[in-house]
Amino acid sequence: MKRKLLIFGAVAAVTALLFGATELMAGTTGKMNGVVRDQAGEVLPGANVVIKELNLGSTADADGYYVIINIPPGTYTVTGSLIGYETVSQTGVLVTVDHTSTINYNLKETTLELGELVVTAGRPLVEPDKTTSKYTVSLEETERQLAAARNTSELLQLQPGVSVDGANRIRGGNVDRGWYGNDVAYVVDGVRMNYNDGRGRGGNFRDVARGAIQELSVLTGVTPAEYGNAQGGVVQIITKDGGSELNGWGEFRYEPAGKKHWGANVYDAPQHKDKVDWDDTKWINEKWPDLSGSISHPLFKELGGSLIHVRTDYQDKLGWGAEGNLSGPIGDVGSFILTAKHGRFAAIQPSAEESGFYDDRGRLQLDPGNINMSGSFTFKPSANVKLKVGGMFLGWDWWSNGRPDPVNKSRATNTLPGVIRGMGNSGKDLFLPAKWSAAGQQEFKEELEYAVFTHTLSPRTFYEVRLARSRSQMDTVQGTYDTTKANHQDAANWFNIGRQAARWGLYDRQRLSFKVDLSSQLTKGNFVKTGIEMIYGGIDMIHRFDSSPGARGLLIIGKEGVIGEQVHPFFFNAYIQDKMEFQGMIVNLGFRMDTFTPNARQLTMGSMRGSEMFRWFTTARDWAYQEGSKWATDPPWHVRFSPRVGISHPITSRSQLRFSTGVFLQWADLWYYYGEDFWTESGGADLDINGNGKIDATERYNTFFTTYSGQNGLHMLQPTRTTAFEVGADWNFVSDYTGTLTAYYKNEVDFFTSYPNETWQGVRKSGIRYSRTLDNGAHGDIRGVELSLKKAFSHNFSFNLSYNYQWAQHSTGKLGNVIRNIYTDSATVALLARQVSFTDGGVQVPGIWVDWDNGADGRRIPRFMSDADIELWGAQASARVRGTPNKGIPGGLLGTGTWDGLRPVPSSLGDGAAWNKPNPPGTTGVQFLTGSYTTLFHRPKSGDRRNFGAAALLASFPDDFQFGHPMLGNLLKNIRINMTTRIQTGGLFNYAPPDGGIRYYRDRAMDSRTDVAVEKTFNVAGRVQPTLFMDLRNLFNQKDRSSPTNSNLYTYIGLDGPSPEDKNYLLYGDSRDRTFAHSPRLVHFGLRLNW
Repeated sequence: MKRKLLIFGAVAAVTALLFGATELMAGTTGKMNGVVRDQAGEVLPGANVVIKELNLGSTADADGYYVIINIPPGTYTVTGSLIGYETVSQTGVLVTVDHTSTINYNLKETTLELGELVVTAGRPLVEPDKTTSKYTVSLEETERQLAAARNTSELLQLQPGVSVDGANRIRGGNVDRGWYGNDVAYVVDGVRMNYNDGRGRGGNFRDVARGAIQELSVLTGVTPAEYGNAQGGVVQIITKDGGSELNGWGEFRYEPAGKKHWGANVYDAPQHKDKVDWDDTKWINEKWPDLSGSISHPLFKELGGSLIHVRTDYQDKLGWGAEGNLSGPIGDVGSFILTAKHGRFAAIQPSAEESGFYDDRGRLQLDPGNINMSGSFTFKPSANVKLKVGGMFLGWDWWSNGRPDPVNKSRATNTLPGVIRGMGNSGKDLFLPAKWSAAGQQEFKEELEYAVFTHTLSPRTFYEVRLARSRSQMDTVQGTYDTTKANHQDAANWFNIGRQAARWGLYDRQRLSFKVDLSSQLTKGNFVKTGIEMIYGGIDMIHRFDSSPGARGLLIIGKEGVIGEQVHPFFFNAYIQDKMEFQGMIVNLGFRMDTFTPNARQLTMGSMRGSEMFRWFTTARDWAYQEGSKWATDPPWHVRFSPRVGISHPITSRSQLRFSTGVFLQWADLWYYYGEDFWTESGGADLDINGNGKIDATERYNTFFTTYSGQNGLHMLQPTRTTAFEVGADWNFVSDYTGTLTAYYKNEVDFFTSYPNETWQGVRKSGIRYSRTLDNGAHGDIRGVELSLKKAFSHNFSFNLSYNYQWAQHSTGKLGNVIRNIYTDSATVALLARQVSFTDGGVQVPGIWVDWDNGADGRRIPRFMSDADIELWGAQASARVRGTPNKGIPGGLLGTGTWDGLRPVPSSLGDGAAWNKPNPPGTTGVQFLTGSYTTLFHRPKSGDRRNFGAAALLASFPDDFQFGHPMLGNLLKNIRINMTTRIQTGGLFNYAPPDGGIRYYRDRAMDSRTDVAVEKTFNVAGRVQPTLFMDLRNLFNQKDRSSPTNSNLYTYIGLDGPSPEDKNYLLYGDSRDRTFAHSPRLVHFGLRLNW
């Protein structure tokens, strides 16, 4: 053991000196080992072990031990042979990623040339080298669930630890949440698919075509050191290589017409109250006015004179979807696989489009022109060299709902009336026109291209080089308006009939990555992996969301505030991992280094955005970031280290105990390093500064200023840090039945919070109440128990049961995470006001300023203060310092918290700031004041479910199946039945006991759904095998309201709808009659062809 630790320490030290990389590195192969003996148990040096399908093998050493590395996941036939001994082949040997398949041989000595002895290898139901929670779905298991699982997300939901609501969060993690984006990493062939660089718009690209999957794994526990920036977990997908023959399959799904929501037809919905009257001829004959003068779209010229209140038969629309793949050889050394997917499933209710596709979270995205494609080409010119080139593309258009900002939904929500057709705004948008949105049509593209080069240097060492490029784009291709105009309504002033809205956006996010991995079986008991990676990004973004001509909003990411200029984040990290195997015990030791730089100058503190100098979009863009600025600093390098350890110890040949722990980092969504948030309150039109009769590029958005309570980027933001612990047991207790029990705990420190409120208390004419940056000012805890009970497929059936019981909460409580203010005294104002901070384009810029002059080029030119100004503004600044005596004392009261005292801005905030130098006599310099809560506010994490689980049952009957009467046996032949049940308790709410007392959090109502899929295959021995299938969702038509009208009343008396005394309910019915957890029973019929 000591020798193994010394080997690990030596390799770790060398790697730490030589390397630095990985946003997320991922293993893509497994290995095989074992011992070759004779019938008497003596070892056989020189015996050959070969994987037939790969022509890959190894020779046993003096101890009879062999090892084969760099094996793609799959099922193989493996032969053991030696001259003078009988050859033995083991079939059905399964190899999975990052695991060791142990295959031992006992060869029989013979003097005759005998035929090959073939035995079937059983898949180990307890993997002896598994040190953490990992659940793998093999190719065979995927193919058995093609009818029941429409996408990879539905395969994932059946695995323990994965939420069953479609969000795919793992053990209380975060999915598509603004601060984190997504803390679950999706990796295909060792390359990350999803990135957190889009203010909640990240993570759209996570769906790999089912026909391309060779193996899918979910790592829910303490992941090895090769994985970074994924504190929630990892979904790892290995795609197939093409074979030696032309093969393929195609699937067509048909969705019959019918109602896809609960409650009444939306044209008769109770929420319309008495505003709909289909018997009133005057109402139904009301016609569109000519709105072309107000709405710049030709559609409204055409609509003039046509009927407004038109009832469409949206329930009479059928839907369909198609998916397929094709694979085959390319000459003697290559192969290919191509996939494509398209959906036109009917809209649930009247919408801007009538059909679309289901995304990776099961949400219907309405675009009939969607396309999802992938493909790869593999070349293997020799046994030691392999090159795989792959790519994926997802594209769709979408009529915008007017919410370009997915984070601050309270400010930029789709409640802006008259934007898009549907039941938004209490049903008032129902009669808006189809194929139109006041916020325009947006085009989305997600793409990924990669190349993987693998070179085996020796039987025990290989390396891999990966080059990848990914890109996420969104553009508003129709309806990029610059002004939001008045909303128009029908004669009753109830239903909206259209408007023009400046609610559009575009972004372009690109990533280039380079990875190198080296893997080597250094000794019999040490398998070492080490790697480096560099990721270089390019991001620009703009979102406009005006509510009226005067109330305008602007979100941007641009280099030094310039719209269209990309920022370039850079990651450079490294890892090393040693898998030590001895006497049945496995120890995984790992160590990684994560480094990141935003690679852009920024204002040092968010409070500075409230100053007169930088509160305006144009003045911040023009004068904040230059070298010599007193207020901006160069980008830091964030460097963090993370140890990991996992131990697996066998109890018997069919059971084991395991323990793992490690530290994980999660960078915030990159918006929170770069983003800028501006708005206007009234009179928001751009100003012609230079009086040339037009708005120049330099004058664009010059009335926008820092948003009150807006969220701005800060390059000093640290990653959140999670320490995870896990202990578990795996037990193959009888036959094919295996149980797994795991207890887990995650402690998150430096957890992200939307505080502090940052205010400029220095020189100013008027005050911004506060703006915000993200801060590491909270912590969280996740505790839980995870249960898995699985029967491997045999005797025509299998099942998988998973259940989690957990608590996931976070709380605030750290000095500096509530208030962060900046102060200056009069002497400091005088010093900075007379200094020339820098010169730009011939303009000398003072260290501090309040007023400006209008420049001929349209810029606002900073003006030096006069002596009178310095006296005036200096006195004001000093008064603010004197006005905070209680705040200057540590422990001073702040509501339920304390102030921590005025102090100089620390030098750690950057060398470019004037206050890092000794202050001249009589000046205090620039100071800041922070305060925080001392009372902890515990809250459940977003999306937390205390109880969730899934159960899947599979029955599959082969071509030779016989049971009872021959007619029954023939009927069941080649039939496969999948039944799946998902269940979860509702979200948590702050429960108020009916007799008073302390409030606490309780579960809302539970929801469940059972699905069943039945398929029958014909001509199983033929070249073409047709399969007919039926996929029935919500078999029992379960109608669960997981979000009751009043959660307390539901808890008291079981009432999940409105109160019987509710006047609107008595007059019109339940206005929330569609708000149930799942859709009503829905059936798909389909045909699949395999050839």
